[in-house]
Amino acid sequence: MFHSVKKESHLKENFDKYFNLEMIRQLNLSNEEKNNWKYVVKYIYNQEEKCNHLPRDKCYNSSFIHIILKRNFKTKQLYLSSFFCPKKNLLSNYLIREFPNNKLLLSLSEPTRITIKIDEKKINDFLLKSVNDNTEIGLYLYGVTGIGKTHKIISYCNEMTYKNKKKVAYIFLPQFVGEIKNNFSENPSNNKTLITNCCVAEILVLDDFGAEYASAWFYLNVLLVIFNYRFENNKKIIFISNFEPKKIVNIMKKKLLLNSSSKFDRENIDVIVSRLVDRMWKLFDFKVASYNTKSRRTNKIS
Repeated sequence: MFHSVKKESHLKENFDKYFNLEMIRQLNLSNEEKNNWKYVVKYIYNQEEKCNHLPRDKCYNSSFIHIILKRNFKTKQLYLSSFFCPKKNLLSNYLIREFPNNKLLLSLSEPTRITIKIDEKKINDFLLKSVNDNTEIGLYLYGVTGIGKTHKIISYCNEMTYKNKKKVAYIFLPQFVGEIKNNFSENPSNNKTLITNCCVAEILVLDDFGAEYASAWFYLNVLLVIFNYRFENNKKIIFISNFEPKKIVNIMKKKLLLNSSSKFDRENIDVIVSRLVDRMWKLFDFKVASYNTKSRRTNKIS
């Protein structure tokens, strides 16, 4: 008899835990409803708890669909419904994502593996404020290779897609230039989709800016189109580069001189670059940041 009572008490305690889940507690279940729906509630509890302990690119259900118990406003009857796991935002809200799946796990709130420099902490706080305020930002982030610029901005984009459901286009500019070129011969319609996604994304990141080998055609018919659209629609851009902004002008001029075949393009390099740079400064809202630290890749090697 004692063992039987103990077993019942144990079961009751466990179910009380399930019913204490916020989305269940809000339903104000009667004792009869609790008894009728207790195993469904248990499933929902396990679904939420286990999913919360999985990485942000994985869900308790492979379909990324959760079930939920709801109450009909008119009849007061309970019924089962479903909703998409918030983690689905990480996958579906990237219009363009030119980085591997394992980087979807990066987060601004995760502790860094090395001591955070004072300038990095300021940048991290600036990005976190954008996430918490649910507002898009413009930024030009530069510094030597290997200091964590890409890591930081990917983390920011993950936060904005996961928490705020922002549509993001994250491109590596040298790779993007190559895609545009290849699409001309293989699938020209893809270029329209790529450019459109860069235009309409709530957050656009141009990584490795200044490392691309582009022609005057690309700058005028692709990059300037994107810049103009985002400028006219008050959409900012985050630039990541190895070069400080004042050096970008000469870098772009040299690239155009090397990669432009027509005499007209070569003679109008100054005009082309000035148009791009004028838009560029406004698109990152004159906010420039850098890491005054050594390369982490160099530190690892030494």
